[in-house]
Amino acid sequence: MSKPLAADYLVFAFFLLGPFVDWFWLWPRVVRATAAGVRGARATHYWATIVAEWIPTLYVLALWVVFRRPWDDLYLGRSSLFRLGLGLAFALAVIIFFWNQQRTILARPKLIERVRQKMSFADPFVPRTGAERYHFWSVAITAGICEEILYRGFLFSFLRAWIGIIAAIVISSIVFGWAHIYLGYRQVPRTALVGLFLAAVVVLTKSLWPAILIHAAIDFSSGELGFAVNRATSEESAWRSGGSP
Repeated sequence: MSKPLAADYLVFAFFLLGPFVDWFWLWPRVVRATAAGVRGARATHYWATIVAEWIPTLYVLALWVVFRRPWDDLYLGRSSLFRLGLGLAFALAVIIFFWNQQRTILARPKLIERVRQKMSFADPFVPRTGAERYHFWSVAITAGICEEILYRGFLFSFLRAWIGIIAAIVISSIVFGWAHIYLGYRQVPRTALVGLFLAAVVVLTKSLWPAILIHAAIDFSSGELGFAVNRATSEESAWRSGGSP
């Protein structure tokens, strides 16, 4: 990455303040609203999340355009066809894996309840209606694009120029995990591991595009699985209620 400018450090306001805004303001609001049954609470939170992620992302992209920085610094430049092709093939394999995983879970009633319990920490964020489901797709796409540009693009490149590639991978992944503190302390190391995985994909492929696809697929799959599990649970509860004497 080229020599940092004062404008670059403004991006760190997102990394430093963003988790606290989510933790103490946005997330508590959606938790209270969904618990109270406020109509449109999830959709409103989805769009607040989308706007909050696109603002710093567009700012970073504007820095690259205005100062004519090489897109390779964000891993949005050229990559060899072999590396890129291998990365995209791997991304496709991940997508197929998630698709098969969802089919397997939904085919086994015992797994449905187990998955529902494991996903309960994110329940206020998981779509329940068809409309919420479609809005969540936009969240998944936004997260895939914006978070990869911000964490594996900007932050990783910024840190790599100062502390080397290994330390940059580790620290950018920790920051990525910390950004999800609003979901609970246990999700921080888990998300950091996902960050390490995505950083490895970027370093090996020299491109953000495979990581963007994988990241979006992870979020999309989580939303689809949560939606399907909740629907299956609701249908089973309704059937038992209707069939009880």
